[in-house]
Amino acid sequence: MNQNISEKQIVFICGMPRSGTSTINHLLNLHPHVMIGAERYFNVIQGAELTVQHLDEERYTTMCDGDTHSGTGFYQNDGKTDLGQLYRNAEVIGDKYPMMFRRYQHVLNVLPQAKFLYMLRNPLSVCESYEARASNEADNLWTRERGYQTALLEWNESVANTLRLAAQLPKEQLLIVEYEDIFQDKDRLQQLYKWCGTQFLDLEGIAPVMDYFQKLIVKPVPRNEMIRKYVSLNADWTTYHKLLQHSFNF
Repeated sequence: MNQNISEKQIVFICGMPRSGTSTINHLLNLHPHVMIGAERYFNVIQGAELTVQHLDEERYTTMCDGDTHSGTGFYQNDGKTDLGQLYRNAEVIGDKYPMMFRRYQHVLNVLPQAKFLYMLRNPLSVCESYEARASNEADNLWTRERGYQTALLEWNESVANTLRLAAQLPKEQLLIVEYEDIFQDKDRLQQLYKWCGTQFLDLEGIAPVMDYFQKLIVKPVPRNEMIRKYVSLNADWTTYHKLLQHSFNF
């Protein structure tokens, strides 16, 4: 492995879509020594084509056609930030890829030392969020058929695959984080920086994102009894509760 990669911690942020992966990624990237991509290699990981070379400085900081679906790949890629310097200063690199539960083994085959931060959200909220986006005809980034039933199929697959991974990896390599709890406590967020492999961040630096999330979690959603019944009957509650037992507890 290239020396400049071996000196860094490699962290992949994953979990179901609509489970806070973007928010936690944004919070971690507020740290000056963290440079985790924002679906930087979405298409590469989806196609099981990730290699060690993808994390080398030149390749990691250079967007190529086919790397991802859209966007800049990094929160810091504003046209002004020197991505090369940011990479050289980074103690933590990696990517956010919510559907990683289908690519755990591929990534471990390539990067056996990689860490996974898995955001775990209750199935009802995930299904409601999927359905809200599927029902929004103005949302061009979400397909109309990707509603609550698709959400639960993917959620069940996600928790089952992640529980199997939890039996394979130590907690130092797989951290399961409860969506409903993590944004309530700044001190717990500080522990995430430590788990990733860097130092604490000034609490004032994360306050704006924390405040935003506090407003988000109390935002009302339309009550749909059909979705609630479907989730209550079909969610893999046994696996969910087992994962909760593995969740973040420093």
